[in-house]
Amino acid sequence: MKDILIVDDEKEISFVLKEYFENFNIRADACLDDSFFDNEETYKIIIMDINLANKSGYDICRRIRENDKSQHIIFISAREREEDIIMGYSVGADDYIVKPFQMNILLMKVMNILNKGKEKSKKKFREYDIDEGGMRLVSEEKVIEMKNLEFKLFMYLYENRGKVVDKYEIINNV
Repeated sequence: MKDILIVDDEKEISFVLKEYFENFNIRADACLDDSFFDNEETYKIIIMDINLANKSGYDICRRIRENDKSQHIIFISAREREEDIIMGYSVGADDYIVKPFQMNILLMKVMNILNKGKEKSKKKFREYDIDEGGMRLVSEEKVIEMKNLEFKLFMYLYENRGKVVDKYEIINNV
């Protein structure tokens, strides 16, 4: 499971947001339309525009809600009228952000969603607690600090433990 899927038909927005989130160790994918339904990947949060080239974000949100009431959905849209925002919430969005927006505000909203419940289920590796925010492993006796890419690789292997992972899969996902 990845953290975020960004769905926006403006390629620049999709891929800038993807790179921005990845700088904060948030695993993200980006696409330009509803083709992600064909993908078997799952996401904790979907950030989606309303005005997509092939389908309305409202329709996609309704379709998601038919199968999954717990999926976090955030609309980002240039539509700023009250009725558009109300429609976004009424079809099932958890949040609605008007473009242009401040990326650090969106980041905080995303991090709040991702961090909910983390205290309850701390990840462990051997005797170490995994500190995802600090990109390190922590035990009573030792702290292992990692650089961004090292930590991404560690987490990918950690989340796929018990599976055979080839180098191409690692290259594509880290």
